[in-house]
Amino acid sequence: MLSGLRYTEDEKKDWANRYKAGETIASISRSTGAQRRTIMDALQKSGVKLRGNPRSFDRMKILELLKSGKSQGDVARELGCSRRLVSDVKNGKVKL
Repeated sequence: MLSGLRYTEDEKKDWANRYKAGETIASISRSTGAQRRTIMDALQKSGVKLRGNPRSFDRMKILELLKSGKSQGDVARELGCSRRLVSDVKNGKVKL
């Protein structure tokens, strides 16, 4: 991705509307080509409360959902966190 790329206020409003409707930052990033950090910064500057702070997740809930047969991706989507976090919890790399 090009560095220093600017986005319009309309694009940033679209990101905010999509995020508030439940879409993830990763999904918005994939569909728009904007970097995740750029989207997060724009959302925060516009006053949108970000969901999915990894420290707020219950390790046992992640493990429970995995044990129920859900995939790491499904657990991440359900909890609004990254697949990486789910993987790290599963593999004992993160103790929340």
